[in-house]
Amino acid sequence: MIIGVAAVSVLSFIFGKLLFTLVPVFVEDFFFGNVLDNYVIRNLIEGVIKLILLLVYLWAISQTKVIKRLFQYHGAEHKVISAHEAGEELTVKNVQKYTRLHYRCGSSFMMLTIVLGVVVYSVVPWETMTERVLQRIVLLPVVLGVSFEFLKLTNAMRETPVLRFLGYPGLWLQLLTTKEPTDDQVEVSIASFNRMRELDAQYENVPVQQSVTGSVLDPAKG
Repeated sequence: MIIGVAAVSVLSFIFGKLLFTLVPVFVEDFFFGNVLDNYVIRNLIEGVIKLILLLVYLWAISQTKVIKRLFQYHGAEHKVISAHEAGEELTVKNVQKYTRLHYRCGSSFMMLTIVLGVVVYSVVPWETMTERVLQRIVLLPVVLGVSFEFLKLTNAMRETPVLRFLGYPGLWLQLLTTKEPTDDQVEVSIASFNRMRELDAQYENVPVQQSVTGSVLDPAKG
């Protein structure tokens, strides 16, 4: 079951990444292929198209009730992580004080793949559409790897006033991918976080102190 879910998740990610990688290529070529010769400028235009496509997609799905609720849980997750990193006791009241935005987030990672993709793709020139498409596919792991390392860097630099701006684009994107959670959703996130820590402790044979105080969620009540 777990392997199946993981496989579907990986395949979905690859499909989505290829979709958002290749569609902008063909759109840019359709409108600018016979107008511009500079491949660096064309890569930049492709990046802008990719960003617009991503923003429109995220905005559209966020209008549905299910995804809006999902984004609320996403915001709750960030709040819990921020409270934990600050050493706060994980209560609903304490957690709700924190922002729903977080430097170390998959949304920031998506933004970085777009921005850094323009840089990586501009290193290797291309002449034909076939070369361009193959370049995007072959260099995709490089873009993902560089983006992941840069994400870790922005997280490490978030307390440095001069450098914390490096993570701002990802935080701005999270304005779409997160919503303010309700207290019930925060309570669920706290319970999930503590359960995760318990499982980690069992795996590592290290005891962990329960962080939730107050009422305990009844699974039967959701």
